[in-house]
Amino acid sequence: MSALVGLECPECGGTFEAERLQTVCKSCDSPLLARYDLPRLRKTLARDPRALCRAGLWRWNELLPVRDPDFQLSLSEGDTPLLPIHRIAKVLGLSALFVKDEGLNPCGSFKARGLSVAVARAAELGASDLAIPTAGDAGGALHQRRAHVFMPADAPRVNQMEVQAAGADLHLVDGLIDIAGRRVQAAVETSR
Repeated sequence: MSALVGLECPECGGTFEAERLQTVCKSCDSPLLARYDLPRLRKTLARDPRALCRAGLWRWNELLPVRDPDFQLSLSEGDTPLLPIHRIAKVLGLSALFVKDEGLNPCGSFKARGLSVAVARAAELGASDLAIPTAGDAGGALHQRRAHVFMPADAPRVNQMEVQAAGADLHLVDGLIDIAGRRVQAAVETSR
């Protein structure tokens, strides 16, 4: 079970309850961070070795915000290998060096992990549509039946095609990701 206790703004230190759908601090517009009951986790985390045998990112469910296992859906995100890089380690004078191969995630990006968790938590809190600004590959990682992806018009065509292949509603915007973010916010405000 998740040890999530609340949300916190890293900029102003404001605290927010975790059982309501929200993404940014109302005071300073900073993304909110999840906070967990670390003393409880110190006592309970990984005490049962069977929990670590589960495949995928949900083996770490106590450290993730989704409470109801029915929402812990996955397209096999996570479990990407650490590959030893012997030659570069030697050149750098290191005893060992590893690189994480994130290309094995469903969308070929590390963003698959975070968005899998975000989609699961949003669904658990009752969201039916999700919207995201992206400069490229995060849009393809947003696997959601009713997804709205706002992307700069000059983003790589392959990223645009991936969003469309996933069935998302693609909105191309003139400008950078900050403009895409403003368009998402405007769309959310309009839909309320």
